[in-house]
Amino acid sequence: MSDEIVANYHKNAIQTFRNYKKLAEGAIEQVSDEEFFEPIDAEANSIAVVVKHIAGNSISRWSDFLTADGEKPDRDRDSEFEIASETRASLMEFWESGWQALFDNLEPLTVDEFSKTITIRGQSHTIVEAINRQLTHYAYHVGQIVLLAKHFRSTEWMTSKSFTASGALFDCSRPMQCRRVPAWRASSAGHFSRASCTRLSPKSRWPDAISFSISCKARVLLTAIRLTSAGSRRATFAAAAI
Repeated sequence: MSDEIVANYHKNAIQTFRNYKKLAEGAIEQVSDEEFFEPIDAEANSIAVVVKHIAGNSISRWSDFLTADGEKPDRDRDSEFEIASETRASLMEFWESGWQALFDNLEPLTVDEFSKTITIRGQSHTIVEAINRQLTHYAYHVGQIVLLAKHFRSTEWMTSKSFTASGALFDCSRPMQCRRVPAWRASSAGHFSRASCTRLSPKSRWPDAISFSISCKARVLLTAIRLTSAGSRRATFAAAAI
């Protein structure tokens, strides 16, 4: 395997882990404390449990990554699926510790170190195999977090907090003026809440979900046209015509 391929894989793996972390945190931020700890049924894990498990797994797998087995003797895996006296804040602090262990050990890896082998639960892994094992594991659990958060938020779900046409809200409290405000701040009448102006939802006559009914929907959509790329405007015009 060439050095260039190894370096490219290493860089991509780091970024992919960061993307999964960001995706999970964007979902977690949308749920209340009650929802954070609430399982959807008797056999399901809550978001809190998944957060705790990812953190515990990360600390075990990535601490002393090159020199010690990935299953540390002091890890209590079963306890990761139990919530005792933990708070949301303490679990998110644990979450950060887990990811810090990951990046502290993954980022400094050199090309030469990719030729080494490590063990996880006594099973030999190449460095690439070990990284891929963790990537697929975290992808699975981050998907659970997103699914649970989306379940709780339902029609109020936000795909992204970054400003796009689908993440923007427009304050239309004044007769002839619309101004955009961050999606996460809008929770009162007068805002076109969490509506996408770039695509149509199959479940609604308006783009995506609308939490509030306001008198200036058309102006909101027409304003959004100016904030979207030309390629996405067809859906916007179609929505404005509904």
